[in-house]
Amino acid sequence: MNTQQTPTNYEQERKAFLSILEDEKIAKEALQKSVIHFRSIFENIRDAIYTLSPEGKLLSINQAFETLTGWTVEEWIDKPFTGLVHPEDLPKAIDNFQKVISGEKVKPYELRIRIKSGEYKIGEFTPSPLIVDGKIIAVLGIARDITERKRAEEALRESERRLKEAERLAHIGHWELDLEKNVLNWSDEVYRMFGLQPQEFGATYEAFLERVHPEDRKFVNNAYTDSVQNQTGYNIEHRILLEDSTIKFVNEICKTIYSDVGKPLRSLGAVIDITERKRAEESLRKSEKQFRNLFENAPIGIGIADLQGNLLAFNDAMLIPGQYTRADIEQIGNVAALYYEPQDRNEVMALLQQQGFVMGCEARFKRKDGSPYHTLLSLTRTVFNGQPALQAIVEDITERKRAEERHKSLSNILEESLNEIYVFDTTTLKFIEVNRGARANIGYSIDELRKMTPLDLKPEFTPQSFNELVSPLRTGERELIVFNTIHRRKNGSNYQVEVYLQYSTYESKTVFIAIILDITERKQTEEKIQLQNQRLEVLREIDTAILSADSIKDIVGAALDHIRELIDCRRAHLTLFDWETDEALVFEMRMTGETSVPSGQRFPLESHRHNIKILSQNQPALMNDLSAWKDPPPMVQSLMMDGLLSVCLLPIFSQQKLTGCLSLLSEIPGFFDEDKINLGHEVANQVAIALTQNRLVESLRESEEKFRQLAENIHQVFWMTDPQKNQMLYISPAY
Repeated sequence: MNTQQTPTNYEQERKAFLSILEDEKIAKEALQKSVIHFRSIFENIRDAIYTLSPEGKLLSINQAFETLTGWTVEEWIDKPFTGLVHPEDLPKAIDNFQKVISGEKVKPYELRIRIKSGEYKIGEFTPSPLIVDGKIIAVLGIARDITERKRAEEALRESERRLKEAERLAHIGHWELDLEKNVLNWSDEVYRMFGLQPQEFGATYEAFLERVHPEDRKFVNNAYTDSVQNQTGYNIEHRILLEDSTIKFVNEICKTIYSDVGKPLRSLGAVIDITERKRAEESLRKSEKQFRNLFENAPIGIGIADLQGNLLAFNDAMLIPGQYTRADIEQIGNVAALYYEPQDRNEVMALLQQQGFVMGCEARFKRKDGSPYHTLLSLTRTVFNGQPALQAIVEDITERKRAEERHKSLSNILEESLNEIYVFDTTTLKFIEVNRGARANIGYSIDELRKMTPLDLKPEFTPQSFNELVSPLRTGERELIVFNTIHRRKNGSNYQVEVYLQYSTYESKTVFIAIILDITERKQTEEKIQLQNQRLEVLREIDTAILSADSIKDIVGAALDHIRELIDCRRAHLTLFDWETDEALVFEMRMTGETSVPSGQRFPLESHRHNIKILSQNQPALMNDLSAWKDPPPMVQSLMMDGLLSVCLLPIFSQQKLTGCLSLLSEIPGFFDEDKINLGHEVANQVAIALTQNRLVESLRESEEKFRQLAENIHQVFWMTDPQKNQMLYISPAY
């Protein structure tokens, strides 16, 4: 056999060999590029990528880990990942890690991760098993920083809460009407405005019209229909009729959105409760009418002139002292012609120029026949038809007497007012007048008060801070200041007040006038509401903590950790009843100080039959004063040795069976009132629900375990399938 190759064959084989080498070179370069490419992705991706060994140690971490946490990769390589996890999140982290290592599929979950600064960030973790040759050798995970997203979500929830609160405070609600589906959505404030609960409303346009006042219904419907058809604005006011026959006024504003072809799709609108405004307008109209009547029919002469003295308006009473007719005054035209002597007018105008007003200045005017008559003239600056003017009040001696009587009557009204009214000097701040209501509440006599200033009654103020407060009144920057502070009575007791302080005149002197409202009850109400909100928040925290607990001990611990935030008792513990052994077990306890009844102690149920009978009726068992017992049993004696004098036992039912009680104890006799008992009931009910759920879950787990053991030990072959999915669910080991 000739093995020698011809030159032609050799050349062909050489080329083929070189081609193979070239292909391997290209493949190797491609592999190197791929490695570089994926390493670049691994190192530059914004999410942290990591691998964990089966023991939970970090095998690799990309560069994003350093950016997100501040830790260097070297600080955590080959260290347990558990050191990075928030202690409260550690059980969840370990559980999910073990599931992945065992081959279970785990959905993305959230954990709080400790960064180098000591703070925590929230990460979303997506783990998966790393499998080589069919064996899980590690866990590959991606961690994404969702801290800002969580903050944004919380901010959005807070924004929605504030919007609802703002709508409630401003009495403004919003609504949306889907014109294609005829579905009407209202905000909470609209429901409150209409006196409805959401489930009471039909949520259609027709149902809304039913709430409109019958006399306004056609007008409202026509206005809305026209706005939709004509693509115009919708801004109307109308009445609504509540179920209790209350009538309210609302302002409806609406805009309709159309399709490209002009088809109306939905209407967006706002509704504003203007009931108070309407009442105010009606009061204003009545007030204007009253003042017009007062102006026109007042027995005192009132006139208005421009700054040059030309008469602009006057009432009939201006005519009587001088025996003029209206035509006479209109012909005279200027106030200067009414003065008996020009010198009288000059003195009045000089006084006006000096102090800005004239109050009770005597001046002589002349009658139609030219004879003089004496008047008391008061001038104030005002605005008439948008222009600066002077308002004059002119009265003869008889009218002055009448004015004195009216002044006395007004003083009596102020004196008898139940509100506190103080008049004090703007310079010395000493009290000039203090009405009876103030004297009765503050406890000082008028003589004592006239030697005092507001600083003697307001412990929160210093001379400097009070002068800063009233400075805008002195400068004319403000006409009224309203503020809250504390008043101190003569007996040393304090009470909260709301102060309305203004700059005024009193007996030709500039003074401060303060009207004081005692707001103690209002503040107490606000404090009660705040306390209730705090309690609701603690109850929510208890509920959250209980629901996240994995065991009965955790459930009870969560409840006991929070119960003493609601009720400042000295001890709280949970006792479970074992009806088979007729024993009670002190399961868990939280306390202040030492105790002779530790957790885990058992005692016979017989010693508490009386209390158990009460608890079985779902009623609290209350012992207000243990020291009142003549022959207390041993358990009560041990409680008294610990300094405890009042006990409240609250029943806990699971599956309609009394399974235990929540015990609250205090060293104060009669400590547990109705409010504290109700709060304790809330917590006991939460614990009862959580215990029931926990026991149901445990029963399901036990049943599942029994079925599994039965299936594994039986020798027959059996299986379960899902016929709808055509999928095998289970095959026994005997198969």
